[in-house]
Amino acid sequence: MKILLPMLSHPAELAQTITLIDHAREQLRAVKQIDAPAPPIGGMLEVPASIYIMRALAKRLSFFSIGTNDLIQYTMAADRGEEKLTPLSDPLHPAILRLISDAVSGAKRAKRPITLCGEIAGNTKMTRMILALGLRHFSMSTAQLKAVRDRIRKSDCKMLTALRRHLLEAESPQAVHEIYHEKLGKF
Repeated sequence: MKILLPMLSHPAELAQTITLIDHAREQLRAVKQIDAPAPPIGGMLEVPASIYIMRALAKRLSFFSIGTNDLIQYTMAADRGEEKLTPLSDPLHPAILRLISDAVSGAKRAKRPITLCGEIAGNTKMTRMILALGLRHFSMSTAQLKAVRDRIRKSDCKMLTALRRHLLEAESPQAVHEIYHEKLGKF
């Protein structure tokens, strides 16, 4: 069993939650005579603040997962349930790409595994972009697995990694599209 904590934005929240988990383990031991091992605890990176405090979070977490749906919503201040705001929720916005890249770098520095989940993880149009940003572990519905796996198998990760710098220098979603098309052809 692993525990994945959502919406982390402050190290104190994490400390409090771990204290509660430890308390529950103690209760199991005292009442049920069950010695439950401490489960690995991970954190969802769903708000920009969590990405910028990864060093502090990594001291108490075993792994990370980027929740792209919420990350896009909170970064772009655009409710994903509001149809009129959909154009603002572009996963190719440079801020989103940079946040994802920063999360990957933060996990690497902390020597913690990182996974990407959310709609873009299962979107084959985004697979190569995700690979270019350094992600190698995706979480998606089973219906999307084969198509994404096939796309990954047809991708040159070394070339995509070289493309990363260019993508992160883009100033607009349109510029990201242009760079991607220029270097890789069809999106």
